Amino acid sequence: MTKEHFIENAQEYYNNLIETRIAIALLELQNNNPEYKELCSEKDITDGIVDALLKQMQDYDRFAIHRHLESLAIKTNLELKECYIQGVRDGLKFMKDFDVIK
Repeated sequence: MTKEHFIENAQEYYNNLIETRIAIALLELQNNNPEYKELCSEKDITDGIVDALLKQMQDYDRFAIHRHLESLAIKTNLELKECYIQGVRDGLKFMKDFDVIK
């Protein structure tokens, strides 16, 4: 196995681990956080209202809003992933500083 192949496999494993941990964290949030559940319920209600408003708009305006919301979701997901990665780094540094790991 070449060094590049090893690095590529390690990065893929790391990305899969992060995605899995984020999915687990979000599932915990959905199952155990009443405030989050309330926000989801409110969003379900407003989704229908927003859809009705969007249908009244011109195609160009509707697509612009969809593009904006899509890019916002992508941005949020990238930020969430980066926060998780930083949390892992912080945890490892903490354990190294206290000689839990070398």
